[in-house]
Amino acid sequence: MKVLLYLIFEAGKRIPFVGSVVIVETNESNFTWYTEGSFKILGDPNARRVRVQRNSLEEGAIGLITSSLDYAQINFCKAPPYAQCPDNTDTLMLAGSNRIVQVRNFTEGFTYEWKVINSGNTINATGRRITLPKGSSTVTLTVLNKINNTIPISICLKVTRTQNFTFNDPPPCPLKNNSFIRIDEGSRTDYAQNHNNSFTYTWTVVKENNTYHGTGRSINVGVGSIKYSPPSFICCSIASTVWYFSIKYCVCSFGMLSS
Repeated sequence: MKVLLYLIFEAGKRIPFVGSVVIVETNESNFTWYTEGSFKILGDPNARRVRVQRNSLEEGAIGLITSSLDYAQINFCKAPPYAQCPDNTDTLMLAGSNRIVQVRNFTEGFTYEWKVINSGNTINATGRRITLPKGSSTVTLTVLNKINNTIPISICLKVTRTQNFTFNDPPPCPLKNNSFIRIDEGSRTDYAQNHNNSFTYTWTVVKENNTYHGTGRSINVGVGSIKYSPPSFICCSIASTVWYFSIKYCVCSFGMLSS
């Protein structure tokens, strides 16, 4: 026996979106509706016409079975990622290098619209990411599900998030000449010859098989044969050199001859 089952898509969507409803109808009598997977019946499962809601992207089925155990069933494959409306998690932004801000949870098929206000200027763009100008920017990201402009906004509301980002020029990186030293034998001290307050200077001194560490513009090295690494830098690169040298220190006595 052939069982009649009619399926009506609301709003003309041929793929039931997550949260959306389809309508199923039959002329049969003495039957019960059933669902499998991602679909759920809303209302009386014995009514001739019922509304069925999709609750996830997973595959599912809608069917009915009669009292004589005849049945009809419509199967739905797993829906593509865009078969849902965007929510607040879709507007999350991630700041990266080179002044790039991008969508944290990108979904192929969604439309991403950017609005950037920086120093009184407004920049509009679309896509997965945007490169911001230097300085402070107010960034608004709007996410829509247009699906080639076939989905009206009354079905999928747009979601929006606004954040502030600041990108300035990075601090300068040290050059090799920042690691040049000046040796003061009188005070037994080494100095960073081209000291720059923007950098952090670290020293390593090896003397008589002992290793000493220090930070700052200078370090006291004492006397004797010394191997040390002059200032290196905590920055985007390291400029340093290993030097060997010896500082001699003598104590002389002066007196008068008596006759």
